[in-house]
Amino acid sequence: MRTSEIQGKLWGTYARNWADYGEGTSNDLFNAVLQKTKNTDKGIKLLDVGCGAGGYCKMASEQGFNVSGYDASEQLIAIARERLPQADFQTGDLEDLPYSDNTFDIVTGFNCFQFAGNIVNALHEAGRVTKKGGTVVIAVWGSPEKCEASVVFAALAPFMPTPQKSNDKKPLYAEGILESLAVEAGLYPETTEEIECLWKFEDENMALKAMLSAGVMSFAIQNAGEEKVRETVRNAISQFRQHSGNYELKNTFNCLAAKV
Repeated sequence: MRTSEIQGKLWGTYARNWADYGEGTSNDLFNAVLQKTKNTDKGIKLLDVGCGAGGYCKMASEQGFNVSGYDASEQLIAIARERLPQADFQTGDLEDLPYSDNTFDIVTGFNCFQFAGNIVNALHEAGRVTKKGGTVVIAVWGSPEKCEASVVFAALAPFMPTPQKSNDKKPLYAEGILESLAVEAGLYPETTEEIECLWKFEDENMALKAMLSAGVMSFAIQNAGEEKVRETVRNAISQFRQHSGNYELKNTFNCLAAKV
């Protein structure tokens, strides 16, 4: 199966919940990138790959960007089109973007390139459709000790696929890995920084809806059933309940800006 078929099915299962509850957990990250890429010129062309339900595209459009979005999930893209009927949204594989060379001023990818069948090929495609001198922004999870959500993923590990072992394969958050992948893809790394993203949920129900809507959770649900996964996540996040009854988890993302 193509990567987009696999990921599209996983992320499309709870698409509406992701749009309503899950996608907004990245707003701190979205805003930080918008601040660093904003331009007084009107009509700057931006492509968000792995755009999900179009949350970042909507924010960028409100800042004057001419936005397009690309994702594996037809269900999420349908919601993105509801939010931004005037924008161009398409679906497919990250390694095969349906755009001409030198089309966009900026290409962003928030926690998506790791889902590609081949990360370097996906980054090369992002660079291909970016204008010379343009920017490709790559954001991935930070190290587990800087991400409180890692407690949730650790609790769900027994229900997740066993990762393939490789002695030479380092995680994307390891020092220098993003940069080396970008260089291999023909990009020129400029800056890499950590961006803190605070997940805030007004109650347990909202937290569970947000977390269970992520595509990676579909693996666990398929293996253990939704009720078991829900209970596991509920127990894992109990330590993050505040006195007011809301939930807060601090997570860090590594963000690389590379030139074409």
